[in-house]
Amino acid sequence: MTKKAYTTQKIFFALGTVCTLTAFGGGSLGALAHAKERIMEIHRKSDPAGADNLITRGYAAEEARRILVRENVGEALIVIGETAVNIGSPRRIGLQNPFGTAGENFAYVDIADKAVVSAGLYQQGFEQKSRADRSGGKALAGLTLIGENAVKLSALCNTAAHLDVDSAKALLNDTEVEAIFVTRSQEVSATDGLCKRPTRRHAA
Repeated sequence: MTKKAYTTQKIFFALGTVCTLTAFGGGSLGALAHAKERIMEIHRKSDPAGADNLITRGYAAEEARRILVRENVGEALIVIGETAVNIGSPRRIGLQNPFGTAGENFAYVDIADKAVVSAGLYQQGFEQKSRADRSGGKALAGLTLIGENAVKLSALCNTAAHLDVDSAKALLNDTEVEAIFVTRSQEVSATDGLCKRPTRRHAA
């Protein structure tokens, strides 16, 4: 039997969303409890409806990662809404369809020891509809960023989600962050590190 033969999981509600902490292997129940306690502490001090909620979720996910690593959990996945942080081996993360209902994925990415942060129309704080009227078909309906740190990704996402796709790509040009863009006209594109294929039309 390998150390990945079973999982330990905690699912709870905090920061205005469902949080899932999953450890792969044994001896991690206490570490998950400590990570949950830290997330709940952040939750109690935060405003779930606040403008910086995405960054707060990124911070909470990174705090959970810090605790799990400190307590020698080598394989884990932390999911707080549309923010995910992976520890260890590659795992597949579903990306929310910005034109679908909550939990409906349009694509998947595999990440190892990285973070994923997504934002889109289904998150009310971005007021995407009014911006789409000003920017036309290139206004972003959905944005996913992949990189090393969920706090940094959340801050970039907060900024880039207010831009059209060309401006968002320019913003990310000098970073090591990979991205997937979905426009209001349902065009999907990605940075070179993720996808070298031509832009394709997203199936509605």
